[in-house]
Amino acid sequence: MNKVYLYDEEGNYTGYKEVFPNYQPQQWETLVKPDLTLYKNKFDGTAWHGLTMEQFQAQNKPKPQPTSPSKTDILIANLTKTIAKMGVMQNQKIVGLENTINNLKNKIE
Repeated sequence: MNKVYLYDEEGNYTGYKEVFPNYQPQQWETLVKPDLTLYKNKFDGTAWHGLTMEQFQAQNKPKPQPTSPSKTDILIANLTKTIAKMGVMQNQKIVGLENTINNLKNKIE
C-alpha cells in the first residue's frame, strides 16, 4: 500500500490515505510526502512548505490574559466610590442648610 497526501483548496495539509500502488492522485491529492516535522504544511502544487517550531511559536504567541483586580484594588475602588457619594451628599446638605438660613434671614428682615 502507498500513501496519498491530502490538502484543501488553499494547499493546507489535511491528512493522508492509503491506496493501492497503481492509484492515480485525484484533485487535492499528491504522492509528494510533506515534512511532518514542520507546522502548517502547505502544498504549492510541486512541494510542501511549512513553519519550523520556532516560527510557528513566534506566530502563535498566547495573547496576554487580562489580570483580575486584587482584593485591595477592589476595596480601594469601593471606598473611593463611597467617599465620592458622601461628598455629594454633604454638598447637598450644605446647600439645603444655606437655603434654610437664607429663608430664615428673609423672614426676620
